Amino acid sequence: MLNNEISNRYAKALYSLATESNKTETIFEEIRQIKNALNADDEIKEQLNSKTLSRDDRSKIIELTFKNLKISDEVQSFLKLLVKKDRLDIFVGVVDAYEKTIDEANGVTRGIVKSMSILSNDERIAVEAKVAKALNKKVIFTYETDESIVGGLVVEVGGYRFDDTLVSHLRRLKEELKRSSH
Repeated sequence: MLNNEISNRYAKALYSLATESNKTETIFEEIRQIKNALNADDEIKEQLNSKTLSRDDRSKIIELTFKNLKISDEVQSFLKLLVKKDRLDIFVGVVDAYEKTIDEANGVTRGIVKSMSILSNDERIAVEAKVAKALNKKVIFTYETDESIVGGLVVEVGGYRFDDTLVSHLRRLKEELKRSSH
């Protein structure tokens, strides 16, 4: 919980800096690239979090590792600050909190759509439009397949869960029949 609060503070500070320089989206893309690079390379992540290396050595590793990604000065300074404060281990949490902050500022909410098979583009557009209208927000979904879902789909977004599967329809029908028979 404490790391989550700290991640939120760092994310809000980075977002504030990004807003001042009019680079909110650019910085978001850069920190997402770094997050993906760190997740793809355990050795670099281990070195950057190592307490046996000096802070200067870890800062140099950052410069060398991410020089090909064309990272802005703001993000490089931010990473070096995390190294200096021994907080690089919360970087993934900072990226997630930054994403939430930028989404809130843009009136966006994110969610997951699960279905038995891959949805077509038209189906995706229809789901997004229906949920966006219900929530009165722009929605961005991640789509997953789940073979346990029989007919229909399950949408989880903004703390809500919409279950429009055949199983849920049958369950509701059964409940209605029980109520009407009593």
